[in-house]
Amino acid sequence: WSRTEEPDDPALTAGLEGATFDEGRHTAVFDGETFTGRAVYGSLQRRARRWNLNLDWYERSPTFRADNGFEPQNDLREAWIINGYKIYRDRGLLRLLSLHLYLRRGWNFAGDVKSNGWQVDAAPYLRWAQMSGHVQFMRDNERYAGRQYDGTWYLHSCWDVTPRDGVSAHVGYTFGRQIARDFERLGDERSGSVSLTLRPWNRLRLETSYTHYGTEDAATGEELVSGYIARGKASLQLTPELAARLVLQYNDF
Repeated sequence: WSRTEEPDDPALTAGLEGATFDEGRHTAVFDGETFTGRAVYGSLQRRARRWNLNLDWYERSPTFRADNGFEPQNDLREAWIINGYKIYRDRGLLRLLSLHLYLRRGWNFAGDVKSNGWQVDAAPYLRWAQMSGHVQFMRDNERYAGRQYDGTWYLHSCWDVTPRDGVSAHVGYTFGRQIARDFERLGDERSGSVSLTLRPWNRLRLETSYTHYGTEDAATGEELVSGYIARGKASLQLTPELAARLVLQYNDF
């Protein structure tokens, strides 16, 4: 539950004149309004060694505000079914395979469906080099900024490996057709990342990473966004009280 009292200073919200929320009950400008809101989370869960099940409900009214923390969206109700199953192996390369199916539907308080999608996920855990990863596929129909986007999807996979003490690596890649939200159109997106962590000494940790992201207009092929971030970090713990850290980063966006 929340109670919000706005400042009475419309100059702080210049450009929002005439905009309203909660089906016109409140104005978007800071004009001294006071209103209350609510947020609800409920979950029914089954937990076992092999079969796991979640039935989840999320609800945030149009007038709900968080005084501390981050709420990505209000005016939304969401229902989730998460069904998981684990397969254990006593011998061989594969130690565990974790499988999940996600079903989701979201709609606003006016009853308009905002999203309706599903997702599958397979995560193997291997006995060699503490290797683990997952492969994930998602498909969704979403209404965004007053426009309906049907058939969005992505395929994602990422893997972690620790071949020896003091050495670990990560690699991941994602591609699909998603909403390019800054441009309000469908985009063909691709992103990849690699990282390497070394501990040549128990007091020294070296980390390097590279991440690339790009998206093109799905209809015309026009490049909308393309860039990468390269980052390196060195952490040195000399004593429990004394530590040093050096971070270098290049952002190409």
